[in-house]
Amino acid sequence: MRKHYVAAAAVLCAAAVGALTPSGLQAGSHETDVIAERIKAMKSNGEATGALRDMLIGTKPFSGEEIEAIGIAIAETGGESLVALFPEGSLSAESEALPAIWEDFETFTTYANDLESSAMTLSSSVDGIEDEAAAKEAFTAAFRAMGEVCTACHTKFRVEQEQ
Repeated sequence: MRKHYVAAAAVLCAAAVGALTPSGLQAGSHETDVIAERIKAMKSNGEATGALRDMLIGTKPFSGEEIEAIGIAIAETGGESLVALFPEGSLSAESEALPAIWEDFETFTTYANDLESSAMTLSSSVDGIEDEAAAKEAFTAAFRAMGEVCTACHTKFRVEQEQ
């Protein structure tokens, strides 16, 4: 059973890392390639976050190995990797990015770096904690902290989503 969770986490990691393959960033590429890459990365992060949320609410078994793998995968999509997916002016109807990103790129970069660091904190949030209740508490705190970074960035820099 444990191998199943590790395998699932490996698939999520591969998807998240694959989402950031810099094919859209190579010489001669078009802005639409970058937009497609970032949409893919954000979707992958959303799926990974959904798996973590399911552990948080108890609809999926709690797994320290999966938390670690998913946290690392999300961290790899943050920081400079994320910033590189937002070259100036890369807007389109498919993108939910607002022009505010490039008007306040310093803040956007800070959020990208905060995503990377909070996801790394999440990845190690249950390391060495033997008591399951204590591990879940540590995971919950780290997951919420990462979620706050996502919410702050999306509030400022993403088109408002219809409820």
